Amino acid sequence: LGLAAPARMSSSGWGVLELVRRDLADPKLPGSFSLVGAQHVVGRVGDVFVIPVQQLSRRHCVIRRDDGATVTLEDTSQNGTWVNDARLAKGVPRRLEDGDEICVHKKEGVRVVCYKFLLLRRANKKSSDGGGGNKLTEVMADTVKRQKEELVKERKKTADAKARAEKAEKQKIEAEYRAADCASSLAKAQMALTAGEAAFLALESDIERVEGPLR
Repeated sequence: LGLAAPARMSSSGWGVLELVRRDLADPKLPGSFSLVGAQHVVGRVGDVFVIPVQQLSRRHCVIRRDDGATVTLEDTSQNGTWVNDARLAKGVPRRLEDGDEICVHKKEGVRVVCYKFLLLRRANKKSSDGGGGNKLTEVMADTVKRQKEELVKERKKTADAKARAEKAEKQKIEAEYRAADCASSLAKAQMALTAGEAAFLALESDIERVEGPLR
């Protein structure tokens, strides 16, 4: 779930979505953005919340918050939306709880683009009472910290995958060299065999010439 540019959390927002899975090598995916209004349409194209991933629908899903502060998520896509690894029934709103993980794209069953849903109601309430500014700052700092930790993990996974690929390529080249050596040795053996057979035939011919007059 994202913006054309990273959104800024403010005390007027009631929630935030922060990136927890990004296996796609796409720097355009934002790390987080705020939930401020009563309804947010998320999709591949749009004027507010945009995820530039081709597999998403133009209007992929909708986040709503009613007057009673109940938050729901409705799937309106062709390829599906998941909450905590459970695929939503299309067109059927599902209540969101603080900490739920929302995935809008999966590749071969693996979570690819996922965001954590976090409520900021308590922090905002304290801010309105004059004592919650620090709490909101802590939430923002914690969000940044988790994003950095996730980025470090993703970079390590990428480095490990690259190392495995390089090792496999090296093994492939070594195997090709060994196969070439075997082929060369086989060719030499075949040449030696051919030469041996020719020498044997020549010897038989010489013997025949010698023994012929003696018969």
